[in-house]
Amino acid sequence: MKRILLLTYVLACFAYAQKPAFDPELSSGKLFQYSEYTQTVNNEYGIDDILESTSLKYEDLNSENHDLGFTSDTYWLRYKLKNSSNTGKTYYLVTARPITDVVNLYNIGSSINVQKSGDQIPFDERAVDHRQTVFKIFLEPNSIEQFYMELKSDGETINLPLNLYNESEFVLTNYKQQLFLGLFYGVLLLAGLIYLSFYKSLKNKAFLYYGLYVFSIALMQAALDGFVYQYFFSSGGFLNSRMVLISALCSNI
Repeated sequence: MKRILLLTYVLACFAYAQKPAFDPELSSGKLFQYSEYTQTVNNEYGIDDILESTSLKYEDLNSENHDLGFTSDTYWLRYKLKNSSNTGKTYYLVTARPITDVVNLYNIGSSINVQKSGDQIPFDERAVDHRQTVFKIFLEPNSIEQFYMELKSDGETINLPLNLYNESEFVLTNYKQQLFLGLFYGVLLLAGLIYLSFYKSLKNKAFLYYGLYVFSIALMQAALDGFVYQYFFSSGGFLNSRMVLISALCSNI
């Protein structure tokens, strides 16, 4: 069965020419320029259906953070990665928003390997233990690998950033993010505590409302950044998937 699927996939590649493979070390441009996506209204499509289908129309990505808008449809993205060196290479792919429900990465080779992410599975089942949607990719020496990515949400915005880093770049990028986010949430926490201290000393309810507003904004941003899922609702579920709406509603009130 697997051989039949792979043969069908090869024939489909000839019928519908894909973009060339992206070599992180040698290719010009960025990964999104070598990628394309398609929309499937039928959410029951699996990777086998995608490989067998010859009717799906793929489109180019327009930017580094292609926006698909608010949707509950399933999208599939495909690209090839190339390693021209004589040694194996390890990369980290950072993609999708942290609050995207389902993000699965399929590596099409002699067998189909899948890495799972998204905030509707337990956090410890993610491909990489990280608040963002991250996949670890290993490329064999002198090889070309085909990848398909499945994305689905429950009506929220789906974005398609494709940021590919080697191991050292990934670590440095995380250090910079941690510094910025530490300052950002530190300022919000300090502002909220100051407002609450003013309320305690002056008994003016306006300061209480200010403080609660700042904390609700911090909670909403923490949900958007994936911290609520990572540290509080790591099993996924209803509260985690609705936390952005709940905190936004509290902010509006």
